[in-house]
Amino acid sequence: MHFISGLLMCMGTSERKIRLCMRKSSLDLEIAVDRNIEDVFGLLHDYDRRLSWDKFLKRAEILRGPVGVGCEVLCQEKRLGFKMQVEYMSYKPPVLAAIRMTKGPKFLASFTGTWLLTKKSASSTVVKFHYNIIGNPMWLGSVLRFLFTQESKARLRNLKTFLELDSPTNF
Repeated sequence: MHFISGLLMCMGTSERKIRLCMRKSSLDLEIAVDRNIEDVFGLLHDYDRRLSWDKFLKRAEILRGPVGVGCEVLCQEKRLGFKMQVEYMSYKPPVLAAIRMTKGPKFLASFTGTWLLTKKSASSTVVKFHYNIIGNPMWLGSVLRFLFTQESKARLRNLKTFLELDSPTNF
């Protein structure tokens, strides 16, 4: 939901509900990719190749691994240099990975994310990103949702382009 829409939804409700409504935001995005589910899942969690398709980041490295439950990863955003350290909470190849932020910028009170892949056909996969964001201060939730939505749409498009056009036989 856009920031203004979030404000309008909260109008006319109690102060407590307004605080909750403005603080926590979630977003769901998806894209279909013409590549088999194993290739897509593998690329999403291959930190040696992450920056090849993920143009939002300038750094993505495993701090404690291997990739799987308990693995810790450090990601650094490209434009302003914000860093986020995350831990894998669930890892079920080739369909699901879930992370939670363990350290991050002060404007994020909490961040969790799930990447869910669905096999559409033998050579096609639907990739879904689901994020929960809690801003600090509370009113930042809706603003962050808007910003994360724009960046996540671009990341999904970059993933699709990389898999379908830039590296059709690199797997």
